[in-house]
Amino acid sequence: MQEPVNEDLFLNVREVIITKPIPSLVHLWYHMMPDQLLHWSHNRNAKSMGTLQTQLAELVQQAQHFLWYGENKEAITQKVFEEDPLILYGIVRALHLQIRLEEIDQTVNDLLVPPVADNRTADKIKIGNAPLVLDTFLDYLTKHGVKEYSKWLNSCSLRLISTVHPNETERNSNLRHWASLSDKYLEWKKDFASIQTLPTTTRIYRARREETNQLRRAIKAEVEAIWQSDQMRTTPILVEAEAKRVMERSNIIMDSYPQWVKLVKSLNKEAFWRYEASLACKDKAWRSKYTELRNNMVDNSLRYKKLALIKATFKALNIKKKPPRIINPIIEFSTWKGGDRDGNPFVTASFSNEVFVDHKIFVLEKYQQMVSVLLDSLTPSSHHVACSPDLAGSLRDDKHLFPYIPSIKPTETYRNKLRLMSEKLENTIYMVKEVKKKAGATVKPLLGQSLPGPTGYGHAKEFESDLIFIYDSLVDHAGKSQARSLIQDLIILVSTFGFHLNSVDFRQVSTKNLSTLQDYFAVSGVKEMDQFSSKSDSEKRQILVNLLSRGELEFDPFLLSNLSSISADTFYSFIVFADAAKADSNAVGKFIISMCSGVNDILVILLLLRLVGMLVVENGKIVSCPFDVTGLFETIPDMKNAPTIITELLEIDIVRDYIVNQRGGYLTVMLGYSDSVRDGSSLASDSQINATSLLLKNLEKELNNKYQTTPPFELIFYRGRGDTIPRGFGGSIDAAVLAQVVTTPREDHTEQNRYLRRYFSISSATEHYHKIYSAHIGSQLQALPPNTDLYQRFFNFFGLISNLHYNSLVKTQDGGKGEVFFRILNTYSILPHLAKSHFASRPVARANKYDIDSIRAIPFVMVLAQIREFSSAFYGTGTAFQVGSDYLSDATSTAKKLLKIFSTEVSEFELQEFKDLKKNKNSVAAFCRLIEHLEIDVESTLASTEVDEYLRKILNLYPGGAKAGCNALSVLLLDLDERKTNVLSILREMFANYRPFSYSISNKESSLLIRNKQVTDLYLVDATEEEKAVIEDTEREANLTKEWILKIMGQDKLVNKNVKKSVFSPEMFLLHCIQSRFLKLYRDMKKEGASFQELNKVETYIQLTILAISEGLGFGG
Repeated sequence: MQEPVNEDLFLNVREVIITKPIPSLVHLWYHMMPDQLLHWSHNRNAKSMGTLQTQLAELVQQAQHFLWYGENKEAITQKVFEEDPLILYGIVRALHLQIRLEEIDQTVNDLLVPPVADNRTADKIKIGNAPLVLDTFLDYLTKHGVKEYSKWLNSCSLRLISTVHPNETERNSNLRHWASLSDKYLEWKKDFASIQTLPTTTRIYRARREETNQLRRAIKAEVEAIWQSDQMRTTPILVEAEAKRVMERSNIIMDSYPQWVKLVKSLNKEAFWRYEASLACKDKAWRSKYTELRNNMVDNSLRYKKLALIKATFKALNIKKKPPRIINPIIEFSTWKGGDRDGNPFVTASFSNEVFVDHKIFVLEKYQQMVSVLLDSLTPSSHHVACSPDLAGSLRDDKHLFPYIPSIKPTETYRNKLRLMSEKLENTIYMVKEVKKKAGATVKPLLGQSLPGPTGYGHAKEFESDLIFIYDSLVDHAGKSQARSLIQDLIILVSTFGFHLNSVDFRQVSTKNLSTLQDYFAVSGVKEMDQFSSKSDSEKRQILVNLLSRGELEFDPFLLSNLSSISADTFYSFIVFADAAKADSNAVGKFIISMCSGVNDILVILLLLRLVGMLVVENGKIVSCPFDVTGLFETIPDMKNAPTIITELLEIDIVRDYIVNQRGGYLTVMLGYSDSVRDGSSLASDSQINATSLLLKNLEKELNNKYQTTPPFELIFYRGRGDTIPRGFGGSIDAAVLAQVVTTPREDHTEQNRYLRRYFSISSATEHYHKIYSAHIGSQLQALPPNTDLYQRFFNFFGLISNLHYNSLVKTQDGGKGEVFFRILNTYSILPHLAKSHFASRPVARANKYDIDSIRAIPFVMVLAQIREFSSAFYGTGTAFQVGSDYLSDATSTAKKLLKIFSTEVSEFELQEFKDLKKNKNSVAAFCRLIEHLEIDVESTLASTEVDEYLRKILNLYPGGAKAGCNALSVLLLDLDERKTNVLSILREMFANYRPFSYSISNKESSLLIRNKQVTDLYLVDATEEEKAVIEDTEREANLTKEWILKIMGQDKLVNKNVKKSVFSPEMFLLHCIQSRFLKLYRDMKKEGASFQELNKVETYIQLTILAISEGLGFGG
């Protein structure tokens, strides 16, 4: 019953003040929304505008009505097209804020949700899609034993490379707001949950309540600040600004990495003890002792107590065991910042020079901050504990260097040592900054000048050695907890990040590398290079090998002034990298050759390295070159040729000797995901990446059998993957890694800078390491699926058809629609606006035009995603399955047709087995045996007959040409014939059992959920009939793909499994309506001759819609 309303109701306080909740950040924002739309609203007609909530709610409601009932699409589009653009701009700002808050809501909630058990094995917990690290460690131990486990543990590692391809136009200050908001919200969620367990009458409840409420106010302040801030850059982003963004990410990475490494090391020890206990428990004496100790322990079911029991049992029985140590870094960090010259004219030698120095300053200042904290924390006194002789001796040596620095307290050895270490760091930082200040932007190498001498730290190992003195002394003198809590983190950071922070990879397209070498040899008088371009590949190879092996090959830097500006700057870059490597061997990463199409491209880089002194040759052998050179095989044809290129490369004695003796047998091969999708179709890229991976792993075995080198050859796959569905990715790192048919123990993975921004907090960054590492080591235990060869044969066949059909859409050759397709993008999409939207320093295209051969992969898929056309993610898939099924559905009929084509050869064919097969009317087997033994030009024979031209094109796409294609087709026909099955059954079997194919199909399902022609049509209101016909064609392909995907997956509708966001919400539909309005407005204004200022204002509106839609989709490119 309610109390009466009188003075007692208000003056007698009975209620307990509770912590104010935050149902969600979006809910919080909704109640904080300002009344007026924008600050300028008081100058406009407020009655016609209404409040922000009113305007937004009305439009969202209309969009929702259309999505629910398919009605009144014209009503909402009409309202948007009639609305004041400035009002629409305000609505986009509000929607963008809402979308970003939803993302933080989801990210934080995901961090607080416990991992779930695998349905297949109820006792197996998973982190995302990957098994727990502990489970993988235990699995390997039980299968291979401790000795092999120890080797494997230290051979499994990842190198994560930030590619510096941001596709975000948001200002850095706003990004900091988002990061701060995420940290605060995560902290609030944890505090709010914990405070609910406290009695409300306690003093601690009242104190904690106020702390939590204060945090809530800080969260509201962040949201308010974001709304009132300018969201976008108004000027182009410079490479220097991109570089700073990557370094800002390094703060979170360095804060989160040590705790994760310590976790993995502890899991390694736990796995070892559990494994040893599983063996020892078979012994009666061990079991008895364990039982005895367990009975004396309270709560012995707890995990950490069980581990303590295991150790105590071994100790009680005097059985000595020692867990294997993780010696090598688990994850290493690299970047393309400062080294990626592929298509970016702003990455020059002077910029590379600056990056190496900035990296050193950043990491040294980070260490200095941590040492300053330790100075106040590490206070053991010699009155109570001793220190080690090594630490005491190191302190004496340092005091001689710094006689002017008094001891803090003579008895506090650790603090005195840290004070002198701090001085060394300060001197080192000062030296590096002075070098940078004096030099400015220059190609004169800087990093080598930054070495400080004895009063500073010349190398990270010197600093690490001092830290280890302190750590060991603490451990040996009753300070183990302080060592592990205070010092170990810093040791982990120094052993991983050194003084280089991130190693820098060099990347440049092969044609520029070659022209640089040719330019130099032309002015230096090397006659062997005369007429180089006119020679055959084998002749070129011999010339390059001879030059590489030559005893005398002097480099004259004075000749660089005679070279073209690009060639000269390439040489200056190599000189800068050479200096950096001498100053700090960890500062330089790998040398990547974009568009690598042959052995000669790799030899050219080796020659450039030799000229600048990074590669040394004596007596015809490479005696020094600790750098890895890798070809980037990024198109479908390049990936097909990769195994042949590696084979031919290792046939060259000097190169093979270099790989074995200078690289420890390791050979990196980079596979390009993004460009293979852009260039050849998503399905073709998926199939070819896996086909090439399988061939390369088999090649690794063949090479080791052939050459018997010590150490043996070991491949490292460098995966140049994007973070989005249409770029060979599915939104889940662990799922992507586990879907690979084969992986290598050491792998390199590129990570888009925009993706790194999603590590909003230390917790989310740690979660990221855990997912990708657990997936990587888990992939090492995955056996090849049964029937891998069979499945991959069909995958290849359908991939080739997809490639062929996709080319008919995006290219102009053979009557392709490429001209019309790109006319659509150039006219009605955001493509012409991207270059002015300040997303990245790198140009949108390699040339001054936008077509499939010049446009970069990220902008291409970004444009298609923004208009929800999305053909790069699925086009060709439906046709591949339909056409492929038609060719293969009647194996006997197809075999007879092809036997008829080769009638002349059949009559002359004397193979008895073939005659018997033909006599028995087994046309499929007969054709298979015939193709295997024919010694004719199959391509010419097919061309001179009435064979289906489409089939002829497919067969010619196989590596090895038409004969290899006929042979592959004959095997497919034989597979179907012998298994007495059909194509759909094979595809369903592949989806169930073949990881790469299943992952590929799941990504196509996700892409079809994102594609929406109703949205695409919004953009095409002014399109011609010819242009609309092309989009109708992509819609037919989408429907055909959907039909096949559903049949393969055994579903009656598409299901959202990978995309966490609601990509077709009323808010998203509204954003597309507004963007299409702005694009049309810009076109109309331009036709009418509007001023630059007027057009620039609309460009700003378009820029914000791009940002909002990118966030709404969860990716931009």
